[in-house]
Amino acid sequence: MPTLWQQIARTATEHKARRITDLFAADTKRFDHFSRQIPGMLADFSKTNIDNETLDNLIALAGERGVSRHIAAMFAGEPINVTEDRPVLHTTCRAGADAPAETRETLARMRALSEKIRSGSFTGFSGKAIRNIVVIGIGGSVLGLQAASIALRAFQATHLKLHIVSNVEGSDLAHVIDHIDLEETLFFIASKSFSTPETMLNAELARARLLAHYHHEGTSVARHFVALSSHGERVKAFGIAPENMFAFRDWVGGRFSSWSAIGLPLMVMIGPDHFEQWLASGIAISATIRLWPWCLITVRLAACLRGCSRLTWKATASAWTLTASPLPRPPARLFWANLVQTHSTVFSSGCISQPMSCRLILSPSRRPVRATR
Repeated sequence: MPTLWQQIARTATEHKARRITDLFAADTKRFDHFSRQIPGMLADFSKTNIDNETLDNLIALAGERGVSRHIAAMFAGEPINVTEDRPVLHTTCRAGADAPAETRETLARMRALSEKIRSGSFTGFSGKAIRNIVVIGIGGSVLGLQAASIALRAFQATHLKLHIVSNVEGSDLAHVIDHIDLEETLFFIASKSFSTPETMLNAELARARLLAHYHHEGTSVARHFVALSSHGERVKAFGIAPENMFAFRDWVGGRFSSWSAIGLPLMVMIGPDHFEQWLASGIAISATIRLWPWCLITVRLAACLRGCSRLTWKATASAWTLTASPLPRPPARLFWANLVQTHSTVFSSGCISQPMSCRLILSPSRRPVRATR
């Protein structure tokens, strides 16, 4: 009896030449049959070369491979990060009242600082209110923050300006500093270990510029820097006040960290109430991912369908169409996610999986990619 993968591959081979337009002609409700919706998200699979048999086989394959069991293991805190032997619990950062006590305490401290900054009661060394938020980080520690800040910019405070610096080449930071008033600036250093080379190089440059501005008054650093880190000794040695350090655990990966203390600059910009609403949207997504039956789960089906496209239909690219013009950063975010997926090819059993990556074709809004097959 053929395996599920063999059945999927056979079906894909048999129907490789069929046109998607013909599938729509044969089924006037194809969109209804092959699209799924969860809170805030619509996934349309109808414009792929999928049929009911392939859908059923994909759902069965996911069950056979224990996908739901692995998802449950993640939410239960089992060490599914096998390379570092630790759990992947970024989900707890957006668990609301069910979050761990330390997470709720950090959120409360984040709210308190955000309200002080937004109200003007938190001042720099010279007594001026903060007007500029400068985030220094690299990779996953800032990409999520960048995407969220752009998506939620309609809620941002108009009296504050957000700058995100992630280029190790110093001209980016220099350009930002040259166009702001340092006395009205608060730097957020995003580094879990507080030793990330690219981040710390920029952090040290920012500190040097600040100290030069204040004629090397060392105590000025404590009034202009916040650490988003878990390494208290390094943060203290840098000159940041303990009350301005916001920690997050090692089970929060960089590309998921905007839900944690890394999201503090976002909370400052959009306000604590809007930030908590954003967290609540994450809670809704988490709840949906855990549901059964499989055919109702948009995210899971999308993952399986992409794998099917790559391994059986031999697709060499994925097309992503941006439907909102104020979203210039998602290409970088999607590239990072694709890069991570490319390198995440070792299963928990230690076996090497077939590569599931492919090229990304990114279409700007108002210029959608048209399916031809």
